[in-house]
Amino acid sequence: MLNDKYIQLITRLKKIRQSLSYSQQEVSLILKKNQSYISKIENLNQILTVNDLFLLCNIYKTKVSELLQNIEEV
Repeated sequence: MLNDKYIQLITRLKKIRQSLSYSQQEVSLILKKNQSYISKIENLNQILTVNDLFLLCNIYKTKVSELLQNIEEV
């Protein structure tokens, strides 16, 4: 069972990607992963690694601390 805070984190990441108009394919190419990797993460079928979290934040031009802000309060 996934933690609610983790689900919030992934939801935020997906919304940021969409707001930047990045496709899963574009992000996966930058990460040098298959598109299905991004899809599985966003659909909660794959656990995001800490390393990839930092890489995604770099791609999305956001700080990990901003992404995690207010999640602890839930």
